[in-house]
Amino acid sequence: MRFPPDGSDPLLLTAGHRGYDDALWTSAPAPDLPQEFVWELKTPVTPSRIQINQHPYWPACDVELLGEDSTGDRHILWSGTMPEGRPDRKGHSYVLAYLTAAAPACRVILRILSGYHAQHCGLDSVEVFGDGAVFTPDGSACSVLEEVGGLTPGATAYYRAVLEDGGEQIGGDVASRAVPQTLAPVIESVAVLERVGNPPCYAVRANAMGLETEVWGELRLADGGILEGVKASLGSQPTGRHIYYSPAGLPELEGAQFHLRARNVAGEATARAPFPCRPAT
Repeated sequence: MRFPPDGSDPLLLTAGHRGYDDALWTSAPAPDLPQEFVWELKTPVTPSRIQINQHPYWPACDVELLGEDSTGDRHILWSGTMPEGRPDRKGHSYVLAYLTAAAPACRVILRILSGYHAQHCGLDSVEVFGDGAVFTPDGSACSVLEEVGGLTPGATAYYRAVLEDGGEQIGGDVASRAVPQTLAPVIESVAVLERVGNPPCYAVRANAMGLETEVWGELRLADGGILEGVKASLGSQPTGRHIYYSPAGLPELEGAQFHLRARNVAGEATARAPFPCRPAT
């Protein structure tokens, strides 16, 4: 394997994740182009389908994916311009191509030729499917996410993880979690994303608790006044989810406090978040 010497961990590109901020590959600042990645395959593989998933904040622009045979000859699997990624399209901007005349490859090469921004370029992940691959179990630790809705407000939920392999079941420890007393929305986290422009964009993880819920931002001014931003729908899912909120139209005022708010018919939730400011004029 051969990767660029700087930037994020290149193994993120093939880790099997898509749409997670902590699993994106991002180049070093002002990277030298092209950025080239070379993966050595255990056995020759004839690629039949490829998917290249875009970085939502620092998207790559012109990209090519190549196969290399045992003699070192390279052939293009796909070459073109990636759709520009956006935070509100995370996990949904990608290139999918079906290959009909690909030759067996001993190595796969990814080359990022340009980016949409000069500061960084990046990708979410790269997936190559084909015939001839030899699969081996992954012995490293992994995380599994399962969301459960429909729980009774105020109740205590008990749960455990169960692993099944070859008909044998292994159960984990029993744990418990208190369910909120009401169906009012819950704001679990708010993170300001690395800004490309203005205004900032926030990744908000919240739970609508099964009721139609709206989310908005507001500036609380030093004189007690409140300026509200545009409202967005969180939906009515009974489990937590991420949405991306941008407080377009709110001024950058010194001394103002920015809050994210969520509201449904059962109640409200509020969380403070950072907001860029400039001296008032």
